[in-house]
Amino acid sequence: MKELQFVLLEIANKTYIEEQTQLQRAIFRKYNKRNRPVRNDSEFLDVAVHVYLMHISVNQIEQTITLNGHLYMTWRDEFAVWEPTEYNGVRITMVKQWEIWVPELRITNSNSFLSIIEKFLFKWSRIEIYPTFSIKIGCAFDYSAYPFDTQSCALGIYTSQRMSAVQLSIYYNIQPTVQLGWGAQSEKVHISDWRLQSVTMNLSYFSNGKYTDERPIEAEELDSSWTVLHTWINLKRSAFCFGVAILLPSIISFLILIFSFLLPSCESAIYILIANLFFLGIFLEDLIAMLPPSIGRPPRIVHFCGSNLALTTLAIGLQFWLRYLIKRQNPAYGWTLHFLKVTRILLPNHWRFDELGVSENSNSSKISKSSLFRFFSLFSENISEIKNCNIIYMDF
Repeated sequence: MKELQFVLLEIANKTYIEEQTQLQRAIFRKYNKRNRPVRNDSEFLDVAVHVYLMHISVNQIEQTITLNGHLYMTWRDEFAVWEPTEYNGVRITMVKQWEIWVPELRITNSNSFLSIIEKFLFKWSRIEIYPTFSIKIGCAFDYSAYPFDTQSCALGIYTSQRMSAVQLSIYYNIQPTVQLGWGAQSEKVHISDWRLQSVTMNLSYFSNGKYTDERPIEAEELDSSWTVLHTWINLKRSAFCFGVAILLPSIISFLILIFSFLLPSCESAIYILIANLFFLGIFLEDLIAMLPPSIGRPPRIVHFCGSNLALTTLAIGLQFWLRYLIKRQNPAYGWTLHFLKVTRILLPNHWRFDELGVSENSNSSKISKSSLFRFFSLFSENISEIKNCNIIYMDF
């Protein structure tokens, strides 16, 4: 009984293989793969396309995105036709990629690698292919809003033949399918430092060096136009450690710069500011390594860190100047008094020290260890006494 089943199964398989071979011989007996599969040359061939993405990789330095997935395409072949009843109900057959006509696809912004795996022929001469592809496309990234920047990059697909011969369309207006993981990772949307926001598809038409959304109608326009199928990949940066690794050290350094003027002596402020300057130098070295390349305007964090570095250097010079004013034995000049008058107006009351008086026999050496605000309050509260202590007002 088992031997009889094996013989019947062998006969059935042999019959199916023979029918497939006979069918393909009948189809390709007079088939010319160099000609468009339409009987009326004045009609265009519509090729429906659907993109299925399985992996996305972003390179910030090169400003490129690498896409991996499947490209589903289908069109009507009017020469590859058969009647299933004549071939024992065979409705589907697989053929080699070089045996039938396929559209010559091009990529607008990359030299792509496109590998075709298999093709299917259906009863009503519908051909379906879903080649696996790996394409690297060039993008124009703008990092001026780092780390809250959003980038968009398009995969542009078109055929080498004009719209009068071949036109691309979106398969049943279905947007691209994205599957970056399987099982528990089927909802995966994070790609390294990026979060995939959306993947959309739209058609545009290229003619006379310009893109337009209006479909050409006239025959002359169709002869000089191409259909371009754009697949837009929208990414948003997801910098989880930006606040701790970049923003917080910058704010701490800036606070050190501000509160250095509250220290009891200029010497202490100078030492701390110099240490802060070295801290900024070490921090900026790591920051430059983390930041993406500057395309367009630099990010705001770069402006903040640069301003912080410049203000720290200026504060060190200002502390040296204040130390010089405190320790000098010569009388003050007019521009110094102008500066002190401004500070007297702006200085809060709780920073003024009434117990610090200046007598006629006093000199600046008695306040050599005073803070900057004590220095200001001393002269602002006793401006009349300062004039009596040989402080000469001189106009420029």
